[in-house]
Amino acid sequence: MKTRAERRRAHGSGAHGHEPSHRAAFTLIEVLVVVAIIALLVAILLPSLSRAREMAKSTLCLSHMKEFGLASSMYVMEHKDRLPGPQHPAMFTKVGEPPPLAPLLQQQHLPRMLRKYFSDKSKQGTVVDELATCPSFPVRDEDFDTVIGGRPRPFHYCLNSWTYTDPQYYFGHINLSMTSIEDWMSRYAGKLDLYGPKRVSIIRRPDSEWMLADAFRRPKDYEVDFPLDAMRNGGHGSWPREDWAPGSLNSGESLPISPFHLGKGHRREGGTYVYNGRVSTLFFDMHAESQRGFRGTVQPMR
Repeated sequence: MKTRAERRRAHGSGAHGHEPSHRAAFTLIEVLVVVAIIALLVAILLPSLSRAREMAKSTLCLSHMKEFGLASSMYVMEHKDRLPGPQHPAMFTKVGEPPPLAPLLQQQHLPRMLRKYFSDKSKQGTVVDELATCPSFPVRDEDFDTVIGGRPRPFHYCLNSWTYTDPQYYFGHINLSMTSIEDWMSRYAGKLDLYGPKRVSIIRRPDSEWMLADAFRRPKDYEVDFPLDAMRNGGHGSWPREDWAPGSLNSGESLPISPFHLGKGHRREGGTYVYNGRVSTLFFDMHAESQRGFRGTVQPMR
Protein backbone atom coordinates (compact mmCIF):
# COMPACT_ATOMS: atom_id res chain seq x y z
CA MET A 1 0.00 0.00 0.00
CA LYS A 2 1.24 3.48 -0.97
CA THR A 3 1.85 6.02 1.67
CA ARG A 4 0.08 9.36 1.65
CA ALA A 5 3.26 11.06 0.45
CA GLU A 6 3.61 8.62 -2.44
CA ARG A 7 -0.01 9.15 -3.48
CA ARG A 8 0.49 12.92 -3.39
CA ARG A 9 3.57 12.64 -5.58
CA ALA A 10 1.67 10.47 -8.03
CA HIS A 11 -1.10 13.08 -8.43
CA GLY A 12 1.09 16.18 -8.12
CA SER A 13 2.82 17.73 -5.21
CA GLY A 14 2.96 21.07 -3.47
CA ALA A 15 0.50 22.94 -1.36
CA HIS A 16 -1.87 23.25 -4.30
CA GLY A 17 -1.39 19.75 -5.61
CA HIS A 18 0.53 20.68 -8.78
CA GLU A 19 4.09 20.20 -9.86
CA PRO A 20 5.86 23.43 -10.96
CA SER A 21 5.63 23.57 -14.79
CA HIS A 22 8.57 24.43 -17.02
CA ARG A 23 7.29 26.74 -19.84
CA ALA A 24 9.27 26.94 -23.04
CA ALA A 25 10.72 30.45 -23.76
CA PHE A 26 11.52 32.15 -27.10
CA THR A 27 15.14 32.13 -28.03
CA LEU A 28 16.88 35.36 -28.98
CA ILE A 29 17.00 34.29 -32.63
CA GLU A 30 13.25 33.63 -32.68
CA VAL A 31 12.56 37.06 -31.17
CA LEU A 32 14.79 38.73 -33.76
CA VAL A 33 13.04 36.86 -36.58
CA VAL A 34 9.61 38.03 -35.36
CA VAL A 35 10.83 41.63 -35.04
CA ALA A 36 12.30 41.48 -38.56
CA ILE A 37 9.03 40.15 -39.98
CA ILE A 38 7.03 42.91 -38.26
CA ALA A 39 9.43 45.57 -39.55
CA LEU A 40 9.14 44.15 -43.08
CA LEU A 41 5.35 44.20 -42.92
CA VAL A 42 5.37 47.79 -41.66
CA ALA A 43 7.71 48.83 -44.49
CA ILE A 44 5.41 47.18 -47.03
CA LEU A 45 2.14 48.49 -45.61
CA LEU A 46 3.07 52.09 -44.69
CA PRO A 47 3.22 53.39 -48.29
CA SER A 48 -0.13 51.74 -49.00
CA LEU A 49 -1.64 53.24 -45.87
CA SER A 50 -0.20 56.65 -46.72
CA ARG A 51 -1.63 56.50 -50.24
CA ALA A 52 -4.99 55.31 -48.91
CA ARG A 53 -5.01 58.26 -46.50
CA GLU A 54 -4.20 60.69 -49.33
CA MET A 55 -6.84 59.10 -51.54
CA ALA A 56 -9.37 59.72 -48.77
CA LYS A 57 -8.30 63.38 -48.57
CA SER A 58 -8.49 63.76 -52.34
CA THR A 59 -11.97 62.21 -52.35
CA LEU A 60 -13.07 64.60 -49.61
CA CYS A 61 -11.69 67.57 -51.55
CA LEU A 62 -13.57 66.46 -54.66
CA SER A 63 -16.68 66.08 -52.52
CA HIS A 64 -16.28 69.75 -51.50
CA MET A 65 -16.21 70.66 -55.18
CA LYS A 66 -19.39 68.71 -55.84
CA GLU A 67 -21.10 70.44 -52.91
CA PHE A 68 -20.16 73.84 -54.34
CA GLY A 69 -21.39 72.74 -57.76
CA LEU A 70 -24.76 71.65 -56.39
CA ALA A 71 -25.20 74.83 -54.34
CA SER A 72 -24.05 77.02 -57.26
CA SER A 73 -26.56 75.39 -59.59
CA MET A 74 -29.35 76.20 -57.13
CA TYR A 75 -28.10 79.80 -56.88
CA VAL A 76 -27.98 80.12 -60.69
CA MET A 77 -31.54 78.81 -61.02
CA GLU A 78 -32.79 81.34 -58.45
CA HIS A 79 -30.93 84.25 -60.07
CA LYS A 80 -31.96 83.91 -63.71
CA ASP A 81 -28.88 82.01 -64.90
CA ARG A 82 -26.43 84.47 -63.30
CA LEU A 83 -23.36 83.34 -61.37
CA PRO A 84 -22.84 84.44 -57.75
CA GLY A 85 -20.79 87.60 -57.47
CA PRO A 86 -19.03 89.93 -57.79
CA GLN A 87 -16.18 88.07 -56.11
CA HIS A 88 -12.46 88.14 -55.57
CA PRO A 89 -10.92 85.07 -57.25
CA ALA A 90 -9.19 83.88 -54.07
CA MET A 91 -11.54 81.93 -51.84
CA PHE A 92 -10.04 83.02 -48.52
CA THR A 93 -10.56 80.82 -45.48
CA LYS A 94 -12.40 81.98 -42.34
CA VAL A 95 -13.23 85.45 -43.66
CA GLY A 96 -15.57 86.20 -40.74
CA GLU A 97 -13.14 85.54 -37.92
CA PRO A 98 -11.78 88.57 -36.07
CA PRO A 99 -10.32 90.69 -37.39
CA PRO A 100 -12.61 90.04 -40.36
CA LEU A 101 -12.13 91.14 -43.93
CA ALA A 102 -14.12 94.07 -45.28
CA PRO A 103 -17.91 93.52 -45.31
CA LEU A 104 -17.98 93.35 -49.12
CA LEU A 105 -15.37 90.60 -49.19
CA GLN A 106 -17.33 88.68 -46.59
CA GLN A 107 -20.70 89.13 -48.25
CA GLN A 108 -19.49 88.53 -51.83
CA HIS A 109 -17.56 85.40 -50.92
CA LEU A 110 -18.68 82.21 -52.64
CA PRO A 111 -19.05 80.02 -49.52
CA ARG A 112 -21.06 82.72 -47.75
CA MET A 113 -23.19 83.53 -50.77
CA LEU A 114 -24.14 79.84 -50.85
CA ARG A 115 -24.63 79.42 -47.10
CA LYS A 116 -28.37 78.87 -47.20
CA TYR A 117 -27.95 75.97 -49.64
CA PHE A 118 -25.59 74.33 -47.15
CA SER A 119 -28.02 75.00 -44.26
CA ASP A 120 -25.19 76.79 -42.47
CA LYS A 121 -26.73 78.97 -39.75
CA SER A 122 -23.61 79.39 -37.62
CA LYS A 123 -22.49 82.94 -36.86
CA GLN A 124 -18.97 82.44 -38.17
CA GLY A 125 -19.86 80.26 -41.15
CA THR A 126 -18.24 77.15 -39.71
CA VAL A 127 -19.71 74.74 -42.24
CA VAL A 128 -18.79 76.76 -45.32
CA ASP A 129 -15.31 77.41 -43.96
CA GLU A 130 -14.77 73.67 -43.74
CA LEU A 131 -15.95 73.29 -47.32
CA ALA A 132 -13.52 76.02 -48.40
CA THR A 133 -10.60 74.07 -46.91
CA CYS A 134 -8.70 71.44 -48.86
CA PRO A 135 -7.54 68.62 -46.55
CA SER A 136 -4.54 67.93 -48.81
CA PHE A 137 -3.22 71.50 -48.98
CA PRO A 138 0.53 71.13 -48.28
CA VAL A 139 0.98 74.20 -46.06
CA ARG A 140 -0.90 74.75 -42.79
CA ASP A 141 -2.98 77.93 -42.64
CA GLU A 142 -1.19 79.11 -39.51
CA ASP A 143 2.19 78.85 -41.29
CA PHE A 144 1.44 81.61 -43.80
CA ASP A 145 3.19 84.91 -43.14
CA THR A 146 1.16 87.22 -45.33
CA VAL A 147 -1.43 89.14 -43.33
CA ILE A 148 -4.58 90.77 -44.69
CA GLY A 149 -6.84 92.44 -42.15
CA GLY A 150 -4.59 91.46 -39.26
CA ARG A 151 -4.37 87.69 -39.82
CA PRO A 152 -2.98 85.23 -42.33
CA ARG A 153 -5.36 84.88 -45.27
CA PRO A 154 -4.46 81.74 -47.18
CA PHE A 155 -6.82 80.18 -49.66
CA HIS A 156 -7.08 76.62 -50.87
CA TYR A 157 -9.40 77.13 -53.86
CA CYS A 158 -9.64 79.81 -56.52
CA LEU A 159 -12.34 80.94 -58.94
CA ASN A 160 -11.94 81.42 -62.68
CA SER A 161 -12.71 85.13 -62.71
CA TRP A 162 -9.86 87.05 -64.32
CA THR A 163 -9.03 88.88 -67.52
CA TYR A 164 -7.73 86.03 -69.66
CA THR A 165 -11.14 84.61 -70.65
CA ASP A 166 -13.81 85.70 -73.09
CA PRO A 167 -15.90 87.13 -71.55
CA GLN A 168 -13.77 88.46 -68.71
CA TYR A 169 -14.62 88.12 -65.01
CA TYR A 170 -17.05 85.20 -64.98
CA PHE A 171 -17.91 85.98 -61.34
CA GLY A 172 -17.54 89.73 -61.66
CA HIS A 173 -14.66 91.69 -60.19
CA ILE A 174 -13.82 93.22 -56.82
CA ASN A 175 -10.51 94.00 -55.17
CA LEU A 176 -9.39 93.99 -51.55
CA SER A 177 -9.75 97.77 -51.18
CA MET A 178 -13.53 97.78 -51.78
CA THR A 179 -15.55 97.99 -48.59
CA SER A 180 -19.22 97.83 -49.57
CA ILE A 181 -21.57 97.01 -52.43
CA GLU A 182 -22.32 100.74 -52.66
CA ASP A 183 -18.61 101.35 -53.21
CA TRP A 184 -18.59 98.68 -55.91
CA MET A 185 -21.64 100.16 -57.65
CA SER A 186 -20.20 103.66 -57.65
CA ARG A 187 -16.94 102.46 -59.21
CA TYR A 188 -18.52 100.31 -61.88
CA ALA A 189 -21.72 102.16 -62.69
CA GLY A 190 -22.28 101.77 -66.40
CA LYS A 191 -19.75 98.91 -66.62
CA LEU A 192 -21.79 96.10 -65.15
CA ASP A 193 -21.57 94.06 -68.35
CA LEU A 194 -17.82 93.85 -67.84
CA TYR A 195 -17.38 93.90 -64.05
CA GLY A 196 -20.58 92.15 -63.00
CA PRO A 197 -21.09 88.36 -62.74
CA LYS A 198 -21.96 86.66 -66.03
CA ARG A 199 -24.72 84.31 -67.10
CA VAL A 200 -23.76 80.64 -67.37
CA SER A 201 -25.47 80.43 -70.76
CA ILE A 202 -22.80 82.64 -72.41
CA ILE A 203 -20.04 80.17 -71.56
CA ARG A 204 -19.55 78.25 -74.79
CA ARG A 205 -18.12 75.04 -73.32
CA PRO A 206 -19.37 74.79 -69.73
CA ASP A 207 -18.46 71.10 -69.54
CA SER A 208 -14.77 71.92 -70.21
CA GLU A 209 -14.33 75.42 -68.74
CA TRP A 210 -13.10 75.32 -65.16
CA MET A 211 -15.05 77.21 -62.51
CA LEU A 212 -13.35 76.36 -59.20
CA ALA A 213 -10.12 74.48 -58.55
CA ASP A 214 -7.23 73.84 -56.17
CA ALA A 215 -4.82 76.75 -55.83
CA PHE A 216 -1.11 76.46 -55.21
CA ARG A 217 1.71 78.52 -56.65
CA ARG A 218 4.17 76.60 -58.76
CA PRO A 219 7.89 77.33 -58.74
CA LYS A 220 9.27 79.16 -61.73
CA ASP A 221 11.98 77.55 -63.81
CA TYR A 222 14.66 79.86 -62.41
CA GLU A 223 13.81 78.85 -58.83
CA VAL A 224 16.18 75.92 -58.68
CA ASP A 225 15.56 74.91 -55.07
CA PHE A 226 11.94 75.78 -54.36
CA PRO A 227 11.04 75.18 -50.71
CA LEU A 228 7.60 75.43 -49.21
CA ASP A 229 8.95 78.39 -47.25
CA ALA A 230 8.62 80.40 -50.47
CA MET A 231 4.90 79.78 -50.24
CA ARG A 232 4.70 80.82 -46.60
CA ASN A 233 6.60 84.05 -47.10
CA GLY A 234 4.47 86.52 -49.00
CA GLY A 235 1.94 84.22 -50.61
CA HIS A 236 -1.45 82.71 -49.93
CA GLY A 237 -2.07 80.34 -52.78
CA SER A 238 -1.27 80.28 -56.45
CA TRP A 239 -0.15 83.63 -57.92
CA PRO A 240 2.24 82.87 -60.77
CA ARG A 241 1.61 85.59 -63.30
CA GLU A 242 4.80 87.58 -63.63
CA ASP A 243 3.88 90.34 -66.08
CA TRP A 244 2.24 92.33 -63.26
CA ALA A 245 5.48 92.52 -61.29
CA PRO A 246 8.47 90.86 -62.99
CA GLY A 247 10.53 88.71 -60.65
CA SER A 248 7.91 88.69 -57.93
CA LEU A 249 6.96 85.45 -56.20
CA ASN A 250 3.43 86.60 -55.48
CA SER A 251 2.09 88.83 -58.18
CA GLY A 252 -0.73 87.69 -60.36
CA GLU A 253 -3.56 85.39 -61.24
CA SER A 254 -4.44 82.44 -59.08
CA LEU A 255 -4.22 79.26 -61.12
CA PRO A 256 -4.28 75.63 -59.95
CA ILE A 257 -1.20 74.63 -61.95
CA SER A 258 0.83 72.82 -59.31
CA PRO A 259 -1.15 69.67 -58.51
CA PHE A 260 -0.63 68.16 -55.08
CA HIS A 261 -3.26 65.41 -54.83
CA LEU A 262 -1.90 61.84 -55.07
CA GLY A 263 1.47 63.01 -56.31
CA LYS A 264 4.84 64.29 -55.20
CA GLY A 265 4.30 67.91 -56.22
CA HIS A 266 7.07 69.03 -58.53
CA ARG A 267 10.49 67.79 -59.48
CA ARG A 268 13.17 69.42 -61.55
CA GLU A 269 14.27 67.84 -64.81
CA GLY A 270 17.00 69.72 -66.59
CA GLY A 271 16.08 73.39 -66.72
CA THR A 272 12.40 73.08 -65.98
CA TYR A 273 9.92 71.61 -63.50
CA VAL A 274 7.72 68.60 -64.13
CA TYR A 275 4.52 68.14 -62.17
CA ASN A 276 2.62 65.08 -61.16
CA GLY A 277 -0.46 64.62 -59.06
CA ARG A 278 -4.06 65.67 -59.56
CA VAL A 279 -6.11 68.86 -59.32
CA SER A 280 -9.68 68.83 -58.02
CA THR A 281 -11.72 70.86 -60.49
CA LEU A 282 -15.34 72.02 -60.74
CA PHE A 283 -16.66 72.97 -64.17
CA PHE A 284 -19.42 75.36 -65.21
CA ASP A 285 -21.81 72.54 -65.98
CA MET A 286 -21.39 71.85 -62.24
CA HIS A 287 -19.67 68.49 -62.54
CA ALA A 288 -16.42 67.88 -60.65
CA GLU A 289 -13.47 65.70 -61.53
CA SER A 290 -9.90 65.03 -60.53
CA GLN A 291 -7.58 66.11 -63.35
CA ARG A 292 -4.11 64.76 -63.94
CA GLY A 293 -2.34 68.09 -64.07
CA PHE A 294 -4.39 71.11 -65.06
CA ARG A 295 -5.77 71.75 -68.55
CA GLY A 296 -6.59 75.42 -68.02
CA THR A 297 -9.25 77.61 -69.62
CA VAL A 298 -10.96 76.71 -72.91
CA GLN A 299 -12.27 80.22 -73.61
CA PRO A 300 -9.17 82.43 -73.80
CA MET A 301 -9.30 86.01 -74.98
CA ARG A 302 -9.24 86.19 -78.77
